[in-house]
Amino acid sequence: MPATRIASSGDRTLLTPIEKTVITLVAGGLSNNEAAHRLRVRPEVISQHLTSIGRKLGSGSRPDHVRAALMTGQITVPLPPGDAPVFTAPELRLLRAIAWHALLGDIAAAAGVPQRDVDGEAARLVEKSGARDRAQLVAFAYAWELLDPR
Repeated sequence: MPATRIASSGDRTLLTPIEKTVITLVAGGLSNNEAAHRLRVRPEVISQHLTSIGRKLGSGSRPDHVRAALMTGQITVPLPPGDAPVFTAPELRLLRAIAWHALLGDIAAAAGVPQRDVDGEAARLVEKSGARDRAQLVAFAYAWELLDPR
């Protein structure tokens, strides 16, 4: 499966205000349960909003939704906890793969790592970055200008 194509700013589908709030919370590292608690809704409502966001932006995972929302200018880049850590070339390949691909096999292929190693390597990247999860890792990578905004 190729990387998802994001609609250009001229042809994108705009997110609703609540969808923007949900994806901003996800970019901030909140889980569905935490976002639901913050918004005083059921976690299923957050899942429904994320499904809608994915449909509108052509994205397939939480990190992919964050990337798409940032690329289309629908949310602002959150402030990272500090300066970017020094990432190796393989770590940067994995980071880009996480941002651009939704499926584990596609992430592995794009990053050049065995599929069985993706979760462990991604967890190390999340920890190294100070992020809470992969979605927040992608948001931080944009803030640190490690990912191409186009």
